Amino acid sequence: MLGDVMVGDRPAVLRWQTLKMISNAIRMIDSNGRDAEIALGGKHKVRNFFNNLFNPSDASSVTIDTHAVAAALLQPFGGSSLEVAHNFANDPPRDPVTNKMLAPPAPESDVTGMRGTYGLYAEAYRQAAAERGILPRQMQSITWEASRGLFTLKSDKQKDLINAIWQRYRRGHISLEAARAEVFNAAGGINAPEWAAGSGAGINAAPGYPAHQAELPAAQLYGPGAAAALGGGGIGSAAGNPPAQTLSTEAQSVLAAPRGVEAYHGTATKFTNFDAYFLGSVTGTSDAAEGFWFSGSMQRAYDAARDANAMTGTNVPYVMTRRLNLQNPKIVRSIRGRDPENVAKLAQQAKRAGHDGIVFEKGEGDGPDYLVFDPTKITE
Repeated sequence: MLGDVMVGDRPAVLRWQTLKMISNAIRMIDSNGRDAEIALGGKHKVRNFFNNLFNPSDASSVTIDTHAVAAALLQPFGGSSLEVAHNFANDPPRDPVTNKMLAPPAPESDVTGMRGTYGLYAEAYRQAAAERGILPRQMQSITWEASRGLFTLKSDKQKDLINAIWQRYRRGHISLEAARAEVFNAAGGINAPEWAAGSGAGINAAPGYPAHQAELPAAQLYGPGAAAALGGGGIGSAAGNPPAQTLSTEAQSVLAAPRGVEAYHGTATKFTNFDAYFLGSVTGTSDAAEGFWFSGSMQRAYDAARDANAMTGTNVPYVMTRRLNLQNPKIVRSIRGRDPENVAKLAQQAKRAGHDGIVFEKGEGDGPDYLVFDPTKITE
């Protein structure tokens, strides 16, 4: 006996697996490995995991589990996610009302032995490992820890936010590097595993933080501050345009960016064009009647969409990504502490002074807030 399995100074909570898994494990032990071919079954993950344990120096086998899929696609997946089901060649998730599959199952072949999309991820890990001069199982271990530390919440809100980032990338609105950096920021960065805490792990590593951040190139995996280094695809990304010294980074970006600044609009209704006719129609507040609200924070836009859902009795929040081509905005240090009437008066004064919008450098979220007067200043 090895004694109790511990988590810190407390016994770990363990649970039995399925009877089939237990019986296969017993069969492996009783047959001294002679029945391995039968007991391991036809699923790729179990066979690769066995190979990794039996022969750690194997240069081909790699265990692709839920966290490995999440690391490969940089999304917070769970066991019931479609991409994970496809990896394992399991049935896709079903509609809770109709019980129909939400997508076709991944293909399988008895001729080749291929099951699902496992082989695609395995080959990606092999190639990534080859570039770093390590084994595939080592690459999987490193990214497995990083994925678990990055996606700790896996809430519906976080999933929606990160999915929206990848939707923008697929539409060509942001680069791959910017998408990765935004995902990193949206997830709140990588939380170090317990075993790394206080260990001073590696060259240039901050206390309690994995050393990999100093060793891997920014185009592959990110450490703290990577979003700023890459420009982030959002506020502050207009590198190379010298700003006025008296303005904040956010205001400088609006005035200097030749294609405008990227921002987010939260809404309860999906639409294409911003029409001044509908200003204030959802909230009814005086400030909403003066212009179109945007935020430099996707999280803030999502929260605004949820508020709009509550007001309209709808359930689906929409976050729209647009570019704001403001030429002469009024710069205000902060929106915090201002009520709708105060903002409405401020907007009316700005319009009379010839401004085409307002930039609140400190918005209600992590980034700035924007009030755009003219819908023609809003582009895709």
